[in-house]
Amino acid sequence: MMLPLHLFIGLCTTLLMLTPLASAQSNDTFATPTELTGLPLPLNSFNGSTATAEPSEPPHAGSPAAASIWFRWTAPASGLYAFGEWLHPGSARIAIYTGDTLKNLVLVAQGLDRVAFIAAKGDTYRIALDTPGPDSFYLRTYPVGGADELADADEITFKSDPVAIAGNNVLATTSSLDGNFRLIYPPTRTVWWKWTATFSGPVRIDNRRCQFYPLMDVFTTDSSGVLTQETAGFKAVAWLATEGTTYCIRLDDTAGLGGEINLWMERFPAGAPPNDMIAKATNLGSEPIVCAGAWLYLATSEAGVPHENVGMPSSGVPGDSTVWWKWTCPSSGFHRVSTYGSDGYTQVYIYTGTPSSLSPLGASIEPSGARFSANAGTTYWVKVLTYSNRCIRAEINIHPATTESTYFQNLDEKAFFRLAGEQRLPDADPDGDGLPNLVELACGTHLERADATNPNAPRIVFSSVGPRLRWSTASVSGLNIELTGQVATHPAGPWSSPPSFTESTYDYSVPLPSSACAFGRLKAHDPSLSSP
Repeated sequence: MMLPLHLFIGLCTTLLMLTPLASAQSNDTFATPTELTGLPLPLNSFNGSTATAEPSEPPHAGSPAAASIWFRWTAPASGLYAFGEWLHPGSARIAIYTGDTLKNLVLVAQGLDRVAFIAAKGDTYRIALDTPGPDSFYLRTYPVGGADELADADEITFKSDPVAIAGNNVLATTSSLDGNFRLIYPPTRTVWWKWTATFSGPVRIDNRRCQFYPLMDVFTTDSSGVLTQETAGFKAVAWLATEGTTYCIRLDDTAGLGGEINLWMERFPAGAPPNDMIAKATNLGSEPIVCAGAWLYLATSEAGVPHENVGMPSSGVPGDSTVWWKWTCPSSGFHRVSTYGSDGYTQVYIYTGTPSSLSPLGASIEPSGARFSANAGTTYWVKVLTYSNRCIRAEINIHPATTESTYFQNLDEKAFFRLAGEQRLPDADPDGDGLPNLVELACGTHLERADATNPNAPRIVFSSVGPRLRWSTASVSGLNIELTGQVATHPAGPWSSPPSFTESTYDYSVPLPSSACAFGRLKAHDPSLSSP
């Protein structure tokens, strides 16, 4: 289904609800804490500008109490939890305690911005958050999985394909057994799994859904326990497994922050992919494309084709790995081919002509790909290339690009989506947020993550003059977008434009009324296209 172009370029309406801030914090004292219930606890907003310290109040996270507010929470189950703040521009100080009075508090954990701690079911915890001015906080737990030491590594059972593996490395440490197989990234928070292969063939682990930017290694061990690295990578790893061999899988955090771990382990076809050669290019027809995939790991190079290095196999020097598609333009105009969704480093090339006589039109080493002028009825050849198996699975996207706003480019480091089957259709909505895939691509938002958790989505911020609804993008020239903000006291309206607002080419905010409940919506569209 071809979507109207204005829907592709425009940012669909987003609604946000705001409860007004109290003029003073009722939980300013230890004796009057706010009771927290439910998990995960969604973002809660407050204004600590009127908060104070109490006599006998202990220092929090190494500094004397200054503008502290208090919470009380009883753990519903034993496990790892984190309490953190979201909005304050500086460092918020957080401390977790047990105890019934200020004088008998026992410190459990403390730190800046986010504190992780082990809670026992039924125990009550006192939480101090010391941060002046407006802020928001959250309370969450983490999935269990991953062992801090190799000797305790969790066993992976390959019962289905793919296998979902969850865990966390929030409190993980390192040891001398971890080794340092990547000098530029010494171990920081390593966790381990083990898997004994029940088959022989290619296997892949995709780690792009982790809450942090991970580094993954796969090892084998000998009888004395010495590790031999089988493969390593950032977004995904792959190797040729041998039945009966035990593999040790290590995941580390390149920034040392720790967070939630979500892995996918799967088999993939042995041998070269069906579109390994240009003569066998996959025919995409003439519709917009989202995530048309191909396995690059066992792809080969092809002699006599432009921009391909065949290597020197006799000397052990591998050639490029390439896969091919062909696409026929449905209507004349600028289009874009990107490799968003690929799990590693790729290069994309676009050609016209015939397999024996190709003329290059565009190329790019960036995930955002290449923009080119296409003619209706013309067939274009698209090649995705990687070398030294830097990418295991390639994905391409083809869509209109008559005019493009800069927020499209912001997707580069956020496009770690993993779509399958009908989720790859241009008008599919995998995250259920009301934005189809093509609109998500145009807006620079994540195809699998709802807008409420998307950093590019409109959001509520607090200022000296009150709450505002704000949307911003990278400050890059060439943005040609009209921004409109409206407010209402009911989600069904009536909607009205505020009396004043600020606007620039990359920033827009609209004041929200201080009524019992306020709704704001923000819309962006390209005036060079038809009206939304």
